[in-house]
Amino acid sequence: MNIVLNGKNTDVNNSSTLMSLIEEKGINPASVVAEVDGIIYKTEEFKNVTLSESSKVELLHFVGGG
Repeated sequence: MNIVLNGKNTDVNNSSTLMSLIEEKGINPASVVAEVDGIIYKTEEFKNVTLSESSKVELLHFVGGG
């Protein structure tokens, strides 16, 4: 399936949900905010968000420092 991930066309293997995409990319779900097709989702919603061909996904990571 081909989606747009952070502005780039990306082929994803077995990622039918937002959670499976995040896991496929090796990202800790607790450290990311996700937007799919203009809707922002909470971490607990990731497993219920279904991706489809040409979905537009933005993943934003939080980085700490000081």
